[in-house]
Amino acid sequence: KPENLLLDTNGVLKVSDFGLSALPQQVREDGLLHTTCGTPNYVAPEVINNKGYDGAKADLWSCGVILYVLMAGYLPFEDSNLVALYKKIFKADFACPPWFSSSAKKLIKRILDPNPQTRITIAEVIENDWFKKGYQPPVFQQEDVNLDDVNAILDNDFM
Repeated sequence: KPENLLLDTNGVLKVSDFGLSALPQQVREDGLLHTTCGTPNYVAPEVINNKGYDGAKADLWSCGVILYVLMAGYLPFEDSNLVALYKKIFKADFACPPWFSSSAKKLIKRILDPNPQTRITIAEVIENDWFKKGYQPPVFQQEDVNLDDVNAILDNDFM
């Protein structure tokens, strides 16, 4: 959720609060996660369904909710009754406000597809025209590392 997104002094996004995140060892024999966690308004339908889910696809759904909130100023799925809220999430029962561009609406509808099998993928999001508009890939600083320095650090840490 937006409250867990932080910017450092260089404008680099940091994600916080992994208190209820799923761990790789929680993947079952079917290759899916079966833990139910997260804030209800941001949780993907397949997580609520409790039949197992692909963590990356469920995370993309949550990112779609965050994108919607950042653009609209309110949640796409809202109800004081948890059962009613989950019904809205299962049906992807939401509407984009009129100030969303048509390309933004299309992207959000693809991200908030209740069927994880037909939901847009991260790779497709990255290639989406709306997403790419004005996007500049980050430039990471690379430092030359001296192997002697690495060995000295390792020797000190493990002795």
